[in-house]
Amino acid sequence: MRELSRLHLKQDRLVLLGLAATILASFPFALAVRPEWFELRQTVGATWLFWAFLGLPGFALLFGGAAGAQLAGEHARAAETLLPVSAPRRAEAYAASGLIQLVLLGLLILALGLVGAHESGLSAPFRFFSWWTPDAMRPFILSFLGTLPYMLLVSFIAAYASGSGVVGGLVGGLVGGLCLGGLEAGFALREIHHGRISYAGWGTAGGALALAGSALALRETARRLERRERTSWAAAVRIALTVALGMLVASGAALWKYRWVGGATRILQPSGFPARTESPEPAARDGVVLQTVSGGIYWATPDGLRKRLWEGPGHVRFDPAPAEAGIEWEGKRLWLLVRPDGRLGLLELWAGEPDSGLKLVSRFSYAGSVYLTKKGRAVSLWSWRRWAPVSLGMRQPQWQGVAVDEMWSDDSPRRAAPSIPGGGSWSYSNEKRQLRWTTPAGKTLGPVELPGQDAFSAVVRTDGDRAWVLTESRLLVVDGGAKGWVGSYALPRLRPVRHGYAPWHSMEVGTEGLFLHTGPTLQFMDWEGRLRKLE
Repeated sequence: MRELSRLHLKQDRLVLLGLAATILASFPFALAVRPEWFELRQTVGATWLFWAFLGLPGFALLFGGAAGAQLAGEHARAAETLLPVSAPRRAEAYAASGLIQLVLLGLLILALGLVGAHESGLSAPFRFFSWWTPDAMRPFILSFLGTLPYMLLVSFIAAYASGSGVVGGLVGGLVGGLCLGGLEAGFALREIHHGRISYAGWGTAGGALALAGSALALRETARRLERRERTSWAAAVRIALTVALGMLVASGAALWKYRWVGGATRILQPSGFPARTESPEPAARDGVVLQTVSGGIYWATPDGLRKRLWEGPGHVRFDPAPAEAGIEWEGKRLWLLVRPDGRLGLLELWAGEPDSGLKLVSRFSYAGSVYLTKKGRAVSLWSWRRWAPVSLGMRQPQWQGVAVDEMWSDDSPRRAAPSIPGGGSWSYSNEKRQLRWTTPAGKTLGPVELPGQDAFSAVVRTDGDRAWVLTESRLLVVDGGAKGWVGSYALPRLRPVRHGYAPWHSMEVGTEGLFLHTGPTLQFMDWEGRLRKLE
């Protein structure tokens, strides 16, 4: 097999050298014909990216199709009949020679990228193929590189069976492109909806099955062609399924995850992270407002009950936190601002108590960004340098101007204060890790030194001299009178923590405890540290 691979490489050395010369000559040619407004580094980078992301797949299809058609030819079969090599080994040798040529050209492109990065400072595009690729990009690059040999093998099998290199290239491009598209889509979903879905196992299994299946199909095809057997429809379908198994697994898992993530939820928070709230006296609720990725709005309670408040557009979005929904509380009344079609333009304002349902208050058009917030204690609509009060009897917003120097005043809608749900406030010293807080009755307690090294987040509840404190990974109960902590409960963790996210995707303070969304699940922790899974 090794000698046969060397023989095939020697026969095709002129083609390999010609392609290498073309790659080398393309850089000075691109510099010579570039427009004046196109910078030197942009020209070099664009040329390199062309060969890396379009040239390599093309070379894989070319080498696979050409090697398969050459092996299927009568001249090759007659010339190698005397060699003591079986048909499967001969096919593997030809495929291996094509793979070696692809690797050689890939190394040449990589070397040109490293030289270009050093000479022109173009380090960013050339880092794509290095191990120091950012975590977010690495699955996509590895999927791309892993699909190249699959494309080569599929095009080789198709060309070997049909005797046509063109047919082999077309089939390899179609099947390999579907496999690559499935892998990239699956990893994109995992990256965008991080923590909600996992795809690494499915993607790895799909890639491994693709390579293993195509290798088995190559041997089976070679055996049948060597014996000149008439291939039945059942055998042809079996070989085709063996080749396409990995592609079907990768693409099918991506489609399944895409359909599943449409029901995934996140917590809609009226005031962002609880450490900073726009409401002067934030109040804990007996439930939490959830939004699905497909846009639906729900009300969930600690006992697991869920009620739909707004149906939503119905289509699955790639954005894990759709921006067309905003909520604010006015006492027990919930205000909900949504975009029915998910795009800029038409908006709807709904209001009501979650237990009894929401009613449509106003439907209006606005081209810019609008969101709900608090101006003083009243809910209002807010846009850039404009705001409008809301009421149950309104039809259209009555916009009022806001001066730039008033946008961050004490009564501005975007003014934030470290408040405690139910009343009171807190202050924290990062250097001393000491916490002080004021109860709703006006009593000041502390300082209390917090244990451990977890980053402090917020005070989420007070009861007498005790306060419930949220840190990076725990819920602490501290006693201002004793000036120490009396309880410590571990919070559910996000798997894994990435991009600087907190251990949970989102959280909300309830009257009976905390609603914590870790990504895959929504959990409820009561004030005594007991966890309950809600979804």
